[in-house]
Amino acid sequence: MSATDTPLCLINAYGQLGDNDKVTAWYGSKRRSLQEAQQQQQQLYQQPESSPPPSFHHHHSHHLHNHPRHGHKMAKGAERLPGTNTRIRTRDDGCCSVNFLKYVLHIYNVVLFLSGIVVGGIGIWTVIAKHSYISLMATSTYPFLAYALIVAGGLAIIGSWLGCGGVTSENRCVILVYIFVVMGVLILEAGVGTLARLYEEQVGPELRMNLNRTFLENYSLRSRETAAIDQMQKEFKCCGAVRFEDWLSSEWFKDEEVQRNGSLVPDSCCKTPSYLCGKRDHPSNIQYTGCIYKFLETTKDHLIILGAVGLGLSVLEVFGIILGSCLYIKLRHDFDD
Repeated sequence: MSATDTPLCLINAYGQLGDNDKVTAWYGSKRRSLQEAQQQQQQLYQQPESSPPPSFHHHHSHHLHNHPRHGHKMAKGAERLPGTNTRIRTRDDGCCSVNFLKYVLHIYNVVLFLSGIVVGGIGIWTVIAKHSYISLMATSTYPFLAYALIVAGGLAIIGSWLGCGGVTSENRCVILVYIFVVMGVLILEAGVGTLARLYEEQVGPELRMNLNRTFLENYSLRSRETAAIDQMQKEFKCCGAVRFEDWLSSEWFKDEEVQRNGSLVPDSCCKTPSYLCGKRDHPSNIQYTGCIYKFLETTKDHLIILGAVGLGLSVLEVFGIILGSCLYIKLRHDFDD
């Protein structure tokens, strides 16, 4: 066979027929290049196995329809797998995306931190302002409310810092701990609010039943109660639990030194307290109003504040639990994917 009859695919780059090895190698490389081109074309036009191979015209029109410069544009983040209608899920999918939840939770944690300061401050103020009167209460409900608010405020401050760290680092374990801490704050605040409202109705009968007995039986015999009663009579400008005559039937009045001095009421009942000023019970010298009325009024007002703070701010924790749970679930799905 002459060179002119040789197929062009067997002629090398110099126009001459090489030896068999060179021709075979050159022809094999051409076949491989052609196969690779066909495989790339098949991957480009590959369709799901359930659908038949589309025609060139159908694929061309479909490509033009989805091209950003033709027809409808795809939504931001709406990437799809090549050759399929399967949408790739991203972090910003849905109305509650990861970035949106992180942004809202950062703002929420600032509010939570401030609310923790407020709640803890009210609890501390309650302990400091009313600590001396706690010994005059028949039950420990009132101090329990104050200390529970202090704990709730501390947990809220700790939870806000945990939330900021967990949200920033997207650490699911920290976020889970944060959710449980906020739940604890919710339980404490809601419990304080509910208990304060219930105790507000019970504190009146409790004080009427026990306060006068505490005045009559413990004054001058127990130093803590004595100091609390003296402070109450000076602060509220009152004398006796119900009326000033109650002191005449008290254990204090039966003391020999009191009888010797001729005192009718303790010196703290005087409008201008001084040594042995209680010897004269004239209205110009001593207070005539009983302490139970003003003490009950201020106690009820304080319980209203505690109840409003507890129940009002407990609603804030509900939003924190919902937002934290949504972010935890979203991060778990992203991690699993």
